[in-house]
Amino acid sequence: MPSMQARDLDPNSAVITASASLDVLSELLENARLRGWVAEETNFTAPWRIRSGCGSAGFYFVLQGHCRFEIEGRRAVVDLAPGDMILTTHGQGHSVCSSPSDQGTPGEQVVTVDEVGRRRRSVSGKERQLTKLVYGGLLFNNTTIGLLISSLPPFIHVTAVKGRPIPWLADTIGLILRESEPTRPGRQAIVNRLVQMIFIQAVRSYATTLPGDCHNWLAAIMDRDIGPALGLMHSQPERPWTVALLADSVGMSRSAFASRFKNLLSKPPQQYLLECRMRKACTLLVEGEYGVKQIAGRVGYATDAAFANAFKRWSGKAPGTYRRAALNELDPKQPVPRRSVTR
Repeated sequence: MPSMQARDLDPNSAVITASASLDVLSELLENARLRGWVAEETNFTAPWRIRSGCGSAGFYFVLQGHCRFEIEGRRAVVDLAPGDMILTTHGQGHSVCSSPSDQGTPGEQVVTVDEVGRRRRSVSGKERQLTKLVYGGLLFNNTTIGLLISSLPPFIHVTAVKGRPIPWLADTIGLILRESEPTRPGRQAIVNRLVQMIFIQAVRSYATTLPGDCHNWLAAIMDRDIGPALGLMHSQPERPWTVALLADSVGMSRSAFASRFKNLLSKPPQQYLLECRMRKACTLLVEGEYGVKQIAGRVGYATDAAFANAFKRWSGKAPGTYRRAALNELDPKQPVPRRSVTR
């Protein structure tokens, strides 16, 4: 691994304690620039199928009726009942349909989220064939949130209990539906945050089910020893961390800490620290509040030249080039993802 020039900081200048409340997941999500959209309540009468290409994460909540979720190219099929929700996490192509045999009607029509929302009251057919869904999606900065996404399965299934959605999901969906009226001021800002809440709560729910032998980033941040050490690296990337110093901060021997860290994350602590610094630099570059020299100091480099060289080795781009490209990707004129609906 390339050597890093860290600032000459006094190791005693900051408190190093594993008991500090360091929420790595919150820090990651805060920097992920989550942006949600929602299609409100939409009614379907069989036969129907919603197809989604690769792209953003998405969720489907069943208010009424039954349907089936399928991921393209995989033998992943889930039957959904009232109160159930599927959250797709990797942006893979998938479909939700009234039954596995329903292929929809010819002449598939592509509609935007708003267009689907305007159709939510145009229902025909028998009541027993009716399915009511709330569905939408989430855009995020994959450079920042990639650590989390790589720890998640392609989808998370949040199941109802005795036909009723679990409380946090019921409350959030209820708020989304109450904000569905287009005349409500600030509705989209509220909906964005509610969709973010669905994503975060689903991830937290999944995290509680991780087996003890799970080895990934999510398991690592929940580990009682490695989690606090990750918190220190994320919250104070400018500090000249060594393996010995990190191990001491969580009350472990250097060898035991290094072994457990690599076992959970498949990389040594110093490599993770480098990546943590670079991801922090990406966030600071996009925010635009600091120049390259200031960012260098904030991620542990003595000079902007040392930082620029390390950043280019890691990302393939100079800091200024990365900043311009990232800002172009955040152009507000960028189109909202679309779902393909066959009805």
